[in-house]
Amino acid sequence: MASSSLSISEETLSILSNLSTINNGIVIKEGSDFSTISEGKNILARASVDEYFPCDFAIYQLNEFLSAVSLLDEPEFHFNESSVKINAGNARHSVSYGYADPTLVTQPPMKRVEFPDDGDVEFEIKKDDLKTLLKASGAMHLPHICIQTTKAAGLVLAVTDRENPKASNAFELELDEKDVSFSEEFSESDLFENYGMTFKVDNIILFPGDYTVKISNKGIGHFVNKDVDVEYWISAEHKYSTISE
Repeated sequence: MASSSLSISEETLSILSNLSTINNGIVIKEGSDFSTISEGKNILARASVDEYFPCDFAIYQLNEFLSAVSLLDEPEFHFNESSVKINAGNARHSVSYGYADPTLVTQPPMKRVEFPDDGDVEFEIKKDDLKTLLKASGAMHLPHICIQTTKAAGLVLAVTDRENPKASNAFELELDEKDVSFSEEFSESDLFENYGMTFKVDNIILFPGDYTVKISNKGIGHFVNKDVDVEYWISAEHKYSTISE
């Protein structure tokens, strides 16, 4: 394969950095889309970027690779058969980085994941509100985010500790009614039974931005970034299932 050069934007590098927190290895296929899945197969992420990667390649230590890239100003990537050479804009510094064996990296399913048709709840959450919820989790040492309905047909995001039934500490965010919708199958009795779906805060590893979130009664949340083309499928602790099933 002849060497093919590519400039990669800071935004794309930031997306890759985010994906490295899900799985530190990644296999990138020729094209503009890439995805990753956690070792436990309970978090799947997909992104589409402006760049077109000219070949398939695997990186085993994505954090290390990105750290190497950060050493260079205005990096230019030259993809070869077994490695990528990265030149600095001034051409005086460069990094050579070998590809990994793709079989060593846990990869997502080949076919695109389709979200279940029987989703219960859809809502919008702003970047700052999501940041506040995650900050509250750290400040109050609360490991879960529970999505709960209210009798007033609203929705509350509660940072709690569901594994400790005696714990009374919680941080709650009540969503604006206009930002929440329920499926036709979601009955009034569901509201009065205080429907809830719990996620581990440690699994909410999202690229910064506003999100549209859809929750399926199969126990999966679909988080779609409204600012960049990146989305996540995250298994809930309630009705736990793996993405690959």
